[in-house]
Formats: sequence, C-alpha cells, structure tokens
Amino acid sequence: MIGKVFIISLIGALLATDRILVQTMVSRPIVTAPLIGLLLGDPYSGLVIGALLELLWVDLIPMGGYVPPNDTLVAVLAVGVALTVPLEGRHTTAEINAASLLLCVPFGYLGKRMDCLLIQRNERTAGEAFAYAVEGEIQGVDALQYRALARAYVANAAFLFAAALVCIKIMKMLLSSTPPYLWKSMLIVYVVLPLLGVTAAINATKIRNKVPLFCLLLVLGTLVWELLHGMH
Repeated sequence: MIGKVFIISLIGALLATDRILVQTMVSRPIVTAPLIGLLLGDPYSGLVIGALLELLWVDLIPMGGYVPPNDTLVAVLAVGVALTVPLEGRHTTAEINAASLLLCVPFGYLGKRMDCLLIQRNERTAGEAFAYAVEGEIQGVDALQYRALARAYVANAAFLFAAALVCIKIMKMLLSSTPPYLWKSMLIVYVVLPLLGVTAAINATKIRNKVPLFCLLLVLGTLVWELLHGMH
C-alpha cells in the first residue's frame, strides 16, 4: 500500500503543478480524478468524484488575491482513498466514494494554506529574480524559477503522501467500527452532493428563476434516491 500511495502522490503532484505552470486545465478535478482512477483501475469512480468536486467548488475562482481551496489535491486524495481501501462485501462503491469525498474535502483548505505559504515564498523569490535580472544574470533567474517549481512539486507530493496515509487509516477505522445502517446514509450523501453542486453552479451563473429550477432538481434527485433505495 505504501508503494501505491507513493506513486499516486508523485503523479498527483505532477498534475497539481499545472495550476501554476502551463495551466492546461489538467489540474481540474474533472480531469485529474479520472486520470488517477485510470491509474488505479477504476476511471468511472474517478469521473464521478471529479464531477462532484468540480460542481461543489465551481464558483470558487482564483481571482485577484483570492486563493481557493486546492481542489486538485482533494481530487487525488479522494480517488486514491476510495480505490485503495479494500471494498468489503457489505459496502457499495457509491458509499465509499461519498465517504472518501467527505473525508478529503477539508484537506483542500489545508492545501489552500500551503498554497498561500508557497506564494509568500515565491514573492521573496521574485525579489531575488529581479536583482539577478538587473545584473543581467539570466541563468540566475532561470535557476530561481526551476527552484520555485521544484519547491511546489515537492510540497504537493509530501502533502498528498501524508494526507493519503492519514485518510486511508481513518477510512479503515470507519469501515470496521461504523454500523451498517450509518454507512447506508452515504447513499443519501451520494445523491445530495450532486444537487448541492448543481446549486452552486446555478448560483455562479445568471440564470433566472433559480428556485423553481432547484426544486425540479430536488425532485429528480429524490426520484433517483428512491430508485437507488429500491435497488438495495
């Protein structure tokens, strides 16, 4: 398990680097999560988790000085935890996916704090790079850029590795100690999360008559829940 977590951390950190380097949108949860899922043999679960996470934080945009929660790290963590913890017969994939997402969301805010610290460090690096540029030492500027990029990669990889081990440990404890009827509530969460995400998406747009639209989605979600409940 340690080896798998280590590999996930390295690849996840590489995907997270896109947030500050090329910005090709590979770091978006809807892309990152399925890629991690593909690595672990279940791209569908990765797609579901990525879509839910994308919807939940769709209105949190890094504009101006605002630093949003690091949804890339959460996507990697949630998929990694969901597909690394052994799935017992009495638990469904939907329950595990929902529980993993809820468990890992707080780490997005810890990732945000880490991003803020990296930004502060890069501000000092920018001052050093300016001094090199004034002196005409372009190689010094390049070296500082590579150093800042390496710093971000190592920080993300270390964060993912430590957080994944913690989350996997917690998830195993929950699986072994939580009564089955409480785990069934994760099916409700699995249905409610998309509704919350769609609500956030609607709120981020200028769609009129939001309340009737939300009510329609609530009814559809209730029907889906009844179908899922009937299947179990």
